[in-house]
Amino acid sequence: MFPRPDARYIVQDGIYVTRESLDLRSASSHTAHVPYIGGNVLNDGASFTGLSTTCTSLASCLVANIPTTPYYAQQIISSGLFPYTNSTGNLQQDAFNVSQRVVTDNMFRCVDQATSYAGAVSGAFSSAYYYQMNRAGFGYNPNNVPAAGPGRTISSTAATCPGFLATRSAMQTRRIS
Repeated sequence: MFPRPDARYIVQDGIYVTRESLDLRSASSHTAHVPYIGGNVLNDGASFTGLSTTCTSLASCLVANIPTTPYYAQQIISSGLFPYTNSTGNLQQDAFNVSQRVVTDNMFRCVDQATSYAGAVSGAFSSAYYYQMNRAGFGYNPNNVPAAGPGRTISSTAATCPGFLATRSAMQTRRIS
């Protein structure tokens, strides 16, 4: 039955794209020669992060929330890239903030920045832009985590993918090529 309610393929210039991948090594006939923009919302990973209410340390919360192994949880903590702040006074909520920053980078930011960068330097894209929007509303919230209220701010994160910087502005668009 057509049309289907779910998106199965990307549409580019009115044509279904059914290829498994996009060749970003060089310009080709499979790449539209138009400007490319890619990006993410600051806390995109929050919808894909668990919220443990029984963990007793940052490491055990990361293991439960992401999920990951104790070894990798300690690697995340030791890296210093995802600082823990006791901003709410609640270990589980503060660990959730760390967890969602890790998941945001892992699932969204790094792959999107790498795609933008590779397409820009190889010439696969005529020009490339990357953005990070620092606020979004009414997204998928499976953990029913309350949004920041009046007088509170949503935590910022340092960009952890090489060559890129985070900003506290509402949205930053950066031309790569």
